Amino acid sequence: MTRTRPNERLERLAWIVSHQTAVLVTHALEHIGDELRTVDGYGARGGDGVNVSGGGPRIMVRADDDTPHDELFPVTGVEAAMFARHALTSTREQIRDDIDALETMVRDLNAMLQRTLGDRVPRSIVTLCDAKAKGYDGHQLAWVRYSRDPNNGWADATCREAAGRSGLCPACLVRANRWRGVHGLTLLSDAPPSENADNVRQVA
Repeated sequence: MTRTRPNERLERLAWIVSHQTAVLVTHALEHIGDELRTVDGYGARGGDGVNVSGGGPRIMVRADDDTPHDELFPVTGVEAAMFARHALTSTREQIRDDIDALETMVRDLNAMLQRTLGDRVPRSIVTLCDAKAKGYDGHQLAWVRYSRDPNNGWADATCREAAGRSGLCPACLVRANRWRGVHGLTLLSDAPPSENADNVRQVA
């Protein structure tokens, strides 16, 4: 019997990611940005002359093989700002790494499912533009809208347009080829393999 309704567990997971995770990540990154600006200002002022012998800032050192108990150690304002910056940036990088890992896991699952189905992949399945999928040069360089920086990247991680044979939508393909042309690389193409076996053409 053919299922006409998508997998309900994945529909629920998609709802959680869209309505909870995406919102929480956005607010968390904004909060981290605000905190970093505060920390940088605090550190630049020298911690407002905090006296560490009194009631100044302290850091928690968790118990390990050398320290049997959690301990609070006094630090200067500059040191406190440094530790706070490290903690904030580490959290920000962890968020980004987790999102990358989730994206990779979903991409790998989709590839396995499509291999399993072969010619029976539903026609309703659209391949989205994905700068990372084929590992093109410069895919790590984010495109900034309206930027006049000559070194502006071309990859748009938020793109939701359908991809051509290149794995990119027309707009992203134009930006990628503009970047590749500047760097002396062959241009990407959506031409059928019969017309262009490597899916690229030489720069004129």
